[in-house]
Formats: sequence, structure tokens, C-alpha cells
Amino acid sequence: IDRSSSVELEFATEFHHVAARRWLERLDDQAISYTDAVSFAMMETHHIGAVLSFDNDFVIAGFDRIQTLNEFQTLISRKTTR
Repeated sequence: IDRSSSVELEFATEFHHVAARRWLERLDDQAISYTDAVSFAMMETHHIGAVLSFDNDFVIAGFDRIQTLNEFQTLISRKTTR
């Protein structure tokens, strides 16, 4: 992963922590983990609307969830035809 030009590694910052806390407050009626809330914050920061996951928490937070290769290929083809 460290050598890949396709992967950008980013560590959570204080900004992401504050944003994650807001996500936890917003979804306080759900059993959302802090880890997922940090992921939501980072996705929001980078305008990422979909995630490859089997975790329903991302759907609860309003993100699109991709579970299969077919769904991923469909998403990619929509983005490249715009």
C-alpha cells in the first residue's frame, strides 16, 4: 500500500475527531462506533459518497454502500461517462 500511487494514506487529525464527535451526536440513537464516525468525517471532508462495506452504519449515515464488484463497476462507469 505504501508504494501504490493509487492509494493516499491519511491519518485522522483533531479536525476529524471534532467532526466525528458531531457525527456521533447526530446519530446518537444508533450504535455507531467512533471508528465509523471518523470514517464518515474523512469521507465528508474528501467528498466521498460511497464505501465498499458490509457495514450498514454507512447507509444510516447517508452514504452509498457498495457490496459487490458489479456495484463497484457500475459506480465507476457512471463517473467516467459524466
